[in-house]
Formats: sequence, structure tokens, C-alpha cells
Amino acid sequence: MQEYLHSGIVAGYVGASSRTIKMDKFVESALRRKGMGPNAIAMWMTSGHGRHMMDNPKEMKMVLDYLRDADVNVCVWSDKMHTGTLASSIKLYPYYKIEKNKRECLRRIV
Repeated sequence: MQEYLHSGIVAGYVGASSRTIKMDKFVESALRRKGMGPNAIAMWMTSGHGRHMMDNPKEMKMVLDYLRDADVNVCVWSDKMHTGTLASSIKLYPYYKIEKNKRECLRRIV
């Protein structure tokens, strides 16, 4: 994450100007409760999902909606079969909605 921050091109949740310490703690805590480790959290925080969540962070329902499937999304994005397309995401999504598959994936990402 430090290397990413020093690159000068910071996107995702991390690059949002509306971040606060309170929101950072809330988001990190929510992601950790989902079983996500540091690498999975970093992946989500630098994603488009993280950035779009910050479009209107004062709407807590929107924040919770974006965090709801953060663990599944990270597993989909990190799957070696993912091609970077929406079609690929849609195909892999049901596999990682299965708790056992998601837990196994998150253990690998650490």
C-alpha cells in the first residue's frame, strides 16, 4: 500500500478527498469483520467500488451497500480466471457467494 501511495496516482477509496478518520475506521472494521486481511482490504480500497462509495459517503445506506459484497468482489477480481470484464465478473460471482469458497479465497489473499 505504501508503494501505491507514493506512486502519485491514488484512486479508489484511498484517493477520495472526502475521507475522514472516522470513515476510515468504520470501513476497515467492516472489511475486517468480513474476514478480509490487509491485501484484500488494500485491493478493495483501491478499487472503483471503493471510489464510487465515496461519491456520497454521508448516506450510510450507500456505504453499507458498497461494503456488503466487498469480500466477494475481491475474490472475483483476484481469481486467475477473471478476464477484467463484466461478463467474467458475472460468471465468477455465484461461486464466491458460497461461504466456503469465499473463506478459502480470503485465506489465499491474506
